[in-house]
Amino acid sequence: MVVLTFTDEFTSNVKPRRLFKALILDAPNLIPKLMPEAIKNVQLVEGNGGPGSIQEITIAERDNIKHLKHRIDAIDLEKLTYNYAVIEGDAALEEVDSISHEIKFEATEEGGCKTKNVSKYHPKEGVDVKGEDFKAAREEGLALLKVVDAYLVANPEAYAEGNINSDEFTSTVQPGRLFKALVLDAPNLIPKLMPEAIKNIQLVEGNGGPGSIQEITIVEGQLYHFTLIFTLSFLFLFFVT
Repeated sequence: MVVLTFTDEFTSNVKPRRLFKALILDAPNLIPKLMPEAIKNVQLVEGNGGPGSIQEITIAERDNIKHLKHRIDAIDLEKLTYNYAVIEGDAALEEVDSISHEIKFEATEEGGCKTKNVSKYHPKEGVDVKGEDFKAAREEGLALLKVVDAYLVANPEAYAEGNINSDEFTSTVQPGRLFKALVLDAPNLIPKLMPEAIKNIQLVEGNGGPGSIQEITIVEGQLYHFTLIFTLSFLFLFFVT
């Protein structure tokens, strides 16, 4: 079985981290707003937004595709890379078992960004596919990138890095591992580690991305409420910006 591999590139004047925030981290909120005629909804249906999580995309009325499911395979906030696979999706997977994408955001000498998307189509056994069969899907992906890029150019304050007061802490633990435990898995881990202070942490609004709201239930008699909210918010900004 031959895997079809394509590499698509797009150059932008927007800085890599800013484009990464908008296109990847805040996609569930931003994409349906920018493209309501194409995307109805993007929501996290499994996981916490890290590797192994699954997003469901509801497509606006079309003949052959009504929904897609993406599995997040890897996300690196330092290297600005994002890998995911299409694992479910009406006509999108009629001829292939899965579609994987490896997206990388790199800075250019001009101060902008070069986005590279390596996509791999894994045909079903016995199915003969050609590159032309996936041309439309690749063009739609590029169109989405251009829409987000145009929005950021027209709104220079959106997803811009501001001046943030910060504290520092040095650890021998690798950044990615600490980020997973302290930020991505905080609702599960923190109450286990601090049961005398934190009863529960739950997502009450949003999908875990920017704009979402977490509710922290404090053990009676403790005074950690505002400190904890500040700390969680600070940690998210520290790792993402």
